[in-house]
Amino acid sequence: MPEYPVAGGSHPAMAGDYYDSKPDPQRELKRIGPYALRLIQTDSAREAVRYTDWYRQHYPNLLDGEMLFMRTVALAQLGQLDEAAESMGKALAETNIPPQQFIAGPRRLLAPLHDHPAFIKLREDMKGTLVHGPMLGAMTDHSVNVWVRTVSETPVRVVMSRSEEMSDPIVTEPVMSKADDDYTAEISVEGLQPDTQYYYEVQVGQEKHPIRADHQQFRTYPKRDYPAAFQMVFGGCAGYVPHKERMWDTIRKFTPRAFLTLGDNVYIDDPESPDQARFHYYRRQSRPEFQRLVGSSPVYSIWDDHDFGMNDSWGGPREDLPYWKPMVWDIFTENWVNPPYESGDRPGGWYDFTIADVQFIMLDTRYYREDAGRFEGQGVENPSMLGPEQLAWLKETLTNSDATFKVLVSSIPWHYDAKGQGDNKVDGWAGFPHEREKIFSWIDAHNLGGVLLLSSDRHRSDAWVTERENGYDLYEFGSGQFTNQHTHQVLDGALFGYNEKPSFGVLNFDTEAEDPSVQYRIVDIDGFIHQELTVKRSELEY
Repeated sequence: MPEYPVAGGSHPAMAGDYYDSKPDPQRELKRIGPYALRLIQTDSAREAVRYTDWYRQHYPNLLDGEMLFMRTVALAQLGQLDEAAESMGKALAETNIPPQQFIAGPRRLLAPLHDHPAFIKLREDMKGTLVHGPMLGAMTDHSVNVWVRTVSETPVRVVMSRSEEMSDPIVTEPVMSKADDDYTAEISVEGLQPDTQYYYEVQVGQEKHPIRADHQQFRTYPKRDYPAAFQMVFGGCAGYVPHKERMWDTIRKFTPRAFLTLGDNVYIDDPESPDQARFHYYRRQSRPEFQRLVGSSPVYSIWDDHDFGMNDSWGGPREDLPYWKPMVWDIFTENWVNPPYESGDRPGGWYDFTIADVQFIMLDTRYYREDAGRFEGQGVENPSMLGPEQLAWLKETLTNSDATFKVLVSSIPWHYDAKGQGDNKVDGWAGFPHEREKIFSWIDAHNLGGVLLLSSDRHRSDAWVTERENGYDLYEFGSGQFTNQHTHQVLDGALFGYNEKPSFGVLNFDTEAEDPSVQYRIVDIDGFIHQELTVKRSELEY
C-alpha cells in the first residue's frame, strides 16, 4: 500500500488489503465479484477471465450473472470486444442480472465496449428507462424527495397524485441528471397533505417516458409535532448475498413509514477505489427487491466502517486527510437521498428528521473519529468519535427538542459490552467512554426525557440497557444482520438477542396513548417474530 499523510486517520493497510486474498467461494459471496474487479484493476484482466470461468464451472448457478458481468468487464479491458459483447449477451439471456448493471458499470471500465453494436443496442433499448430508482427519502408531512439514476444526462420529472388513476396531479419542474453526479437526480415534491396516500410516476427525458410500477406509492408522515401511531424498520450490515436479497421484500410487507439502514450498507472495504465503491452500490441498487422497498418507503442511511474505509477504520480530525475521505463522502451522498446534512460546507453525515412527535438524530461515527487504539494498542487520550462540531450539534439538537421520544442513532453499539471483550471492543462506544459520558451527562443535566438508543454493527439483533446513576436507564435496540452470511454470537448481558437467521428490527411508536410507548420486535428474513420489548415513556423520565 502506498504511503501518504493520514493526519490521525487510519490507513487501509492497518486492516489488511483483503481483496488481495482469494475469498472463500461459498462463505464469502459478497467478496467474489469485488475480487474479480480487483484483478482487473491491477492489470490482471486475463486472470480475472480465468477466475470467473473457474467459478462458474465449480459453483454453477450461485453467482453466474455477476461472474459473466466481471468477465465482460475484463474482456472489454483486454480489447476483446466481440467476446465481451458475447459474454454480456449470455449474462442477459441466461441469468437474472438486470441490464441496468451493464449500463451503470462502472462506466469507465466498460467504456471500450460502449461503441460496440451490442452495447449501442442495449443503450437504445434502455432509452426512456431508469438505471436505478426511484428511491424515496427526506419525507416530511408535506413533502418527499425522489432519487433516480438515468442512462444519460436527461431531464426528470415526478408526477404525484392522491388518486391511483393519477387525476389532479402535482407535476414537478424538470431536474437534469448530471454526469458529474454519476447521472443521478434528486427531485423534491412539495405541497403534499399530511398522513395521506400518494401514487407517483417518474417521467424521463424530453419525451416524458413514464416510469410507473405497483410499488410506487407511499403515505406522507403524520402532522409534525402531533401524537400519532406508526411503524418503521431499522437494521444494517447488508453484504451482497443474492439468495438473501429477498430480505427487502420481507421488510416491504411491513409497510414501514421509514426504513433506516445504519451502516455496512454495501461493504466496500476499499476507500481508495471509486470503481469498487460504485460497483458495490450498483449491484444492490440494480436488485428489483431493493427497488421495490426503497420506491415505497423513505430511506434514511448512515455509514459505518465498511462503507467509509475498512474494518474498524477511523477518519481522524481533518476533513481532507487521509486524501480519500472527501472522495468516499461524495460517492456516499450520490447514492442516498437523506435530509440535508448538518455539517454545513464540510463533509459529514449527521442529520435529523421527525415523524409526528418522534425525532431521530442520525450520527456519523467515522468521518472525524480519532484513534482509540484499535490496532496499535495506544490511541490518543480521550478520543472523540464525533468530532467537536458534531458533538456540539448533538447537544444543541437534544436541548432544543420537544419530541416525545428522541432517538439517538449510532452505527455502532452504545453499550460497552455489546462488542464483546476482544480487541475490537474499542471500536464501539467502549473505546470512547469520555465522549459517551459527555452525551449521557448532558441528557441528565438538562432533564431530557424520552431518549432511546438505536445501533447496528453486530451481526445479530438484540436489546441492551445502560443503567444510569443520575438518570433513567437507557434502552438500546440493536440490529445488524440484514443479509450477511457471517454472524456474531448472542452475548450475556443483553436483555435478549437473536442470530439464527438474517433479521431486522421493527419499531412501533404510539404517542397517542396516555403513556406513550415504543415496541421493539426482532423479525427474521422469513417474517417470523422472535423477541419483543415495549418501553413506556414514563420509564424515560426524571
